[in-house]
Amino acid sequence: MTDIRSLMPGASPADETLPHEPPGNVPPDEKAAGAGAAAAAEPPGAGNTGNVSGAGKSGGAGNVGGSVSGDNRAQTHLGNGDIKNIVNLIDLAKKRVRRPEAISGATLRELSGVFVRPTGFADAAEKIEKHRLVLLSGSPGDGIHAAAWMLVAGAGGARAGTERIERIPADVEADDEPDIPQKALDDQARYLLDLSELMPSRSEELAKRLEALRDVVAGSARYLAVILPADSVRWLPAELRRLVPEMSRPDWRAVLQSHLAVSMQPSAQPDLATIVKIIEKSADLADLGAATLYQVSRVAVASAKLLGMRPGAALPDCLRLAWREVKRQDSDYGKEIDCLLENDRTGMNALLLITAAMLEDADRDLVFVAQRELARAGEFRLPDDHALTRPGFLARLGEIGVVRDEQRPIRFEKTGFGVAARHYAWDNYPTLRPAFLDWAERLPSPPGIFWPNDVLTRFAERFTEESLRSDRADDALDLAYHWIGRRRVAAIPACLGLLTKGLEEGAEGTGGRKFRQRIRAWSEDHRLDAYLARMCIELSGKIIYDIYPFQALTRLHNFAAHENPQVASAAIDAVETLASADRDNYRYVLGRSVRAPYAVRGSTGNAEVFLRLVSASRLYARDAVGWRPVDDPECGELFRGGWILVLEADAPPSKETIGLVHLWLDDVVQAVGRGPTILPDLLVDALRERFDLLSSLRAILGRWVDRPLGDPMAPDQAAVRTYLLDRIDKELFGEDVGLRPPSSPGDTQPSPAAGREEQR
Repeated sequence: MTDIRSLMPGASPADETLPHEPPGNVPPDEKAAGAGAAAAAEPPGAGNTGNVSGAGKSGGAGNVGGSVSGDNRAQTHLGNGDIKNIVNLIDLAKKRVRRPEAISGATLRELSGVFVRPTGFADAAEKIEKHRLVLLSGSPGDGIHAAAWMLVAGAGGARAGTERIERIPADVEADDEPDIPQKALDDQARYLLDLSELMPSRSEELAKRLEALRDVVAGSARYLAVILPADSVRWLPAELRRLVPEMSRPDWRAVLQSHLAVSMQPSAQPDLATIVKIIEKSADLADLGAATLYQVSRVAVASAKLLGMRPGAALPDCLRLAWREVKRQDSDYGKEIDCLLENDRTGMNALLLITAAMLEDADRDLVFVAQRELARAGEFRLPDDHALTRPGFLARLGEIGVVRDEQRPIRFEKTGFGVAARHYAWDNYPTLRPAFLDWAERLPSPPGIFWPNDVLTRFAERFTEESLRSDRADDALDLAYHWIGRRRVAAIPACLGLLTKGLEEGAEGTGGRKFRQRIRAWSEDHRLDAYLARMCIELSGKIIYDIYPFQALTRLHNFAAHENPQVASAAIDAVETLASADRDNYRYVLGRSVRAPYAVRGSTGNAEVFLRLVSASRLYARDAVGWRPVDDPECGELFRGGWILVLEADAPPSKETIGLVHLWLDDVVQAVGRGPTILPDLLVDALRERFDLLSSLRAILGRWVDRPLGDPMAPDQAAVRTYLLDRIDKELFGEDVGLRPPSSPGDTQPSPAAGREEQR
């Protein structure tokens, strides 16, 4: 088997680094705090607001420890090196993608220094003070995010901009019962929930969630601001509409003056009247009023920087230059690409542009062969399939804006042109989207050409990004499924990058709803490819769990029933680790193992999950506040139901079930000492209404795991099994123990004397 360590990708650079942003994955909070808090009115990533979050749990899935018994029809054997490096690759992928994080107090203090209050802000502040909840609705670029932050930060008499604010997840499922806000909202906390990307079709779900949130924060020390999609207020019930204040966009000229004031020396700071005069006299600044407030803030910061770099420069000139540069940076190059492809009758330039954009930073030879694969997938009519038909490949690259130099990795002359070209292809050629998927599935090809893993990983991440933009998340998921099935271990790095990107992207930066749904569907397929299953287990424990803990536990529990013993063992280890970390997780997994949904019903993996959760060492262990599962009445009922399920699902008992019961009793002895305890009693109490199961348990207690039924009972130094046999016999044959037949402990058939006694 190929050693996956030889296939591990290096840390790949970001696709694009805009001139006005520092290179690397700099958290947007730090960007906003620097450069005069340029993000005050509309912070970086306001459209992709997932770079701040909160209330997420941290935890990780355990590595493979043992194995589970059961059906061994696994087609794939996973080596320890493969498993270890899957985990390492996921950790690398997480580092390449910005994780959600809380808004820092420093950023909020910077924001408070330049924040311009919109009309209606006082009404909004009154509502959040009175109801602990305020609902805001507005168009992107109107400063609604900044207003929400400042409302929550200043609530309760707090000093504006000094409180730490966290986001709560924007997307929940039924698996997250109880509702995640009830778990996430701590006392004396401030939270922000951004639902601005929610689909209009989910208006009923939105109303129900807002009502639940209102009940959670009412009468508490919590404060919450919710950002709603534009035009969604009319769908809300009347009692919720009362929580929506009338707010308008702040004066953009005041925003410009505020940012200039904090970015310039005090002696040079212009007042608002001066700013108004400059704008009225300059035709080049006339369209600045239609810009987003984030663009306005960037113009102010860039103008102040130009004034510092050019002594004697005039403020109007610096404003014009800064606005021109901001427009250039934010341009999608759509018109330029239209002109570039206007006379492209054969489609060959469009073909090359799409290929170069998807393989930016790759070797140009790979671009050459990949364009021919795209032509075949899209059924382009090539003039001739011979490589010499159209010579001058480098010249053709230059025609589409690729830098012509001695460097083999291709790059575009204009910053952001590759991103714009990818957007252009998916937006303007909707009928070719299935062909793009077919093309991606063909790669890497043709045979004999080496494709580095970092190239394929970047390709997969870019394909995922465009698929999500065009609401075709299934294309990216199908690509991962196809690659892992065709390329096996060699596809792991690229598939990890793809799945990680999908789980992180979307609304709130943690969207990935369709990715989570597909992983759930995969978890219910007990024959799923072992490599793909292992990746899903690690992604569930390391990424999904951070934001949606119950959803992660659901998927991990389903994987516990996988046919591959190593996959099932890894899932069981992960479930046990995460369930032991939190009492709510413990109750959820315990209850799910007892209910035994269809995906795990009757599986040995589900039985082992239950038996691990009810091990004596865990039942008697106290958490930080002194809680023990053995003292919890709710858990006690689940223990009884679980034992009935375990013995009923495996009748007559198999060697695996016999071994699990003996291990559980041995754990009792080690954890609580010698002699009878509450746990053996609980075991008999759970079955006292089921004589058939009591008989099965008696047979289990009276035999070795790997010997015939008639062999003597295993050594019982702590007398736990002997005690249980006595209790079972009392339940089966009455209180008079003398009526118990003098047969071997493994024989459950009553003696003739006992039969005559029953007849009397």
